[in-house]
Amino acid sequence: MLSHETRAMVRLSAIFSLILVALSIVLIAFRIEQVLLEFAQSRGVRAAHQVREQIEGGIRLGLTLSDQTHMAQWLKRQHSQESALAGARVQSESGETIASEGSEAAFDQLNPVWTAQLLRATDPAGKHQAVVNAIARRLGSMAYIGVPVADAAGRPIAVVWLAFDRTALEQSAFSILRVLWPSAAFAVVLLAFSLAAFLACLIAWPSHA
Repeated sequence: MLSHETRAMVRLSAIFSLILVALSIVLIAFRIEQVLLEFAQSRGVRAAHQVREQIEGGIRLGLTLSDQTHMAQWLKRQHSQESALAGARVQSESGETIASEGSEAAFDQLNPVWTAQLLRATDPAGKHQAVVNAIARRLGSMAYIGVPVADAAGRPIAVVWLAFDRTALEQSAFSILRVLWPSAAFAVVLLAFSLAAFLACLIAWPSHA
């Protein structure tokens, strides 16, 4: 039979384990949330790159931006594939909107400085290239992702902007979190109680020696 002191130590180890469980669950939930939001953002960057590659493919064939009449269809396809996408547009270096899809109001908070950063080019060794390959910004209820479109010489001549509804984007991430959460929580609880059992055995061992 365990002594009073041993029982107190077992209770203490149980309390310690419960605290460990609570802290671990909070930390795991926070980390999973961050990973999923980063995943959702990277998915948006890939979507913007897909549109850019289609436009640059036309440029390599000798088509100008105004010649590429399928831009609106490409943006519409992206819009239909991504429920969180509130709006999409292709904007020339002169500021003209060449093609757009979705709500124009989604771009009300878009900062012109971001577009200027994407259109900025440097010329090291006589070759033009974009200084910034992509921009991802969160502002208010929107998340903006932009990538530059380059001409045959590599000089940025336009920008593809995608505007995501942050609430819808986060809900999409949380829907995945709800699937992963039970397994992660079970693993933490199992680990904590295994630790508690080990500590209890370790504490009780001297009383049987």
